[in-house]
Amino acid sequence: METHPTHSSLPETVDLIKKIQAKQGIITHLGHEIDFQTVSATLPPNIRLAFDGLSVVCPLVL
Repeated sequence: METHPTHSSLPETVDLIKKIQAKQGIITHLGHEIDFQTVSATLPPNIRLAFDGLSVVCPLVL
């Protein structure tokens, strides 16, 4: 996978989500070279890839 000077790679993003101990991670702005099914199968259960038409509900915590 190629690196980019201003964007994180998929492994870097997964590592960051783990490092900050996010309950859930949704990875957006994927390149066309990413095979959705193949990559999704390798991700931890709390991390998923975004897709066109995805709706995300974020509950308000007071």
